[in-house]
Amino acid sequence: MEVNQSMAIGAHDELGQKVSDYWSTQRVWQPGKGTQWLELEAVQRRIAAKVSGDPAVDWLEYVTTRHCAHRQPVARCLSLGCGEGGLERTLALRGFFVHCDAYDIAEGSIKLARQSASNMGLDSITYKVVDVNRLQLPPASYDAIFVHAALHHFSNLEGVYSQIQHALKADAFLACNEYIGPTRFQFPRRQVEAMNVALALLPIRYRRYCESANEPVDDGQPPVNKFVQTIQRFEHLIRRGRAKIQEGALWPTVRRKLREALFSRLKSPDGACYKLEVACPTVNDVVTLDPSEAIRSEEILPLMQNEFEIIEVKGYGGSLLQFLLAGIAGNFASDDPVSKSLLQMLFQIEDSLIATGDLQHDFAVIVARAR
Repeated sequence: MEVNQSMAIGAHDELGQKVSDYWSTQRVWQPGKGTQWLELEAVQRRIAAKVSGDPAVDWLEYVTTRHCAHRQPVARCLSLGCGEGGLERTLALRGFFVHCDAYDIAEGSIKLARQSASNMGLDSITYKVVDVNRLQLPPASYDAIFVHAALHHFSNLEGVYSQIQHALKADAFLACNEYIGPTRFQFPRRQVEAMNVALALLPIRYRRYCESANEPVDDGQPPVNKFVQTIQRFEHLIRRGRAKIQEGALWPTVRRKLREALFSRLKSPDGACYKLEVACPTVNDVVTLDPSEAIRSEEILPLMQNEFEIIEVKGYGGSLLQFLLAGIAGNFASDDPVSKSLLQMLFQIEDSLIATGDLQHDFAVIVARAR
């Protein structure tokens, strides 16, 4: 079964090439010591409980068991925006499919995915470099289609949805685990206020930026050229500075950085830097880093509801935690009782604000069928 070769890397437009280049140079970071809320075991168990009802049953196990338990292994499934291929390898090890196609725009990610599958002796996955925005799939060919943290990078949602409908078999399903919050992370003022109030409740030692998050793990791949990396970072800083000047956002950024630096010098004998404010990005900040990031995220669910039969939507928050814990998540050790207590406090704040309608779920697992 072949995907249309016009979707291959050579067919990218300039935007697609920038996205490919960006994701091809991202590296794997040390789990549990980084900057992202999703790295925390307590957060993972919370998400699992909200989706499956059991903190030990992750979203993927829940979806495949609930919606496909009677016919595993399925003949063929598809993963869109597969990145480095973790989802497909998990499904393969669980015996979910006979064969899986997996597509991503980033050549570097596909290379890592192929190597990882080969190292594990998995020959039932076909990885290809594909621009999903130009997707053309064969009709009625897949028993299940998965999209994990990738739909919010697709600009051509209508085209992607149309192709998914076209490619699903009659009794097949689409399963997504997605960021569905405000496009380009342009959160309402009330949401940003809630993040900062919650941050202020944390003891200062839990707001220390995690330098260990910047240490790449040894993943067996050749190291990224440090000189090239330095040049890229410098060029990125120049672009961001110009964008902030254009948006009139340079002074607030400088003020925040100076405040953090002054606080660190006065309060921290070892020179550590502390998070004093949740600073959400401007549109240009997002686009400069990754032009595809959250490009139409708030349209994902409404468009899907128009195009598919929605079986279930399991929201799991993230509207407070994602940016609140960015950069400081590594402070919350799983074996620290104070960390557990503080995380529970943050969980309750987010749940309460969502329950009252003050916040909406920014992340959800969605299962749908073709109409």
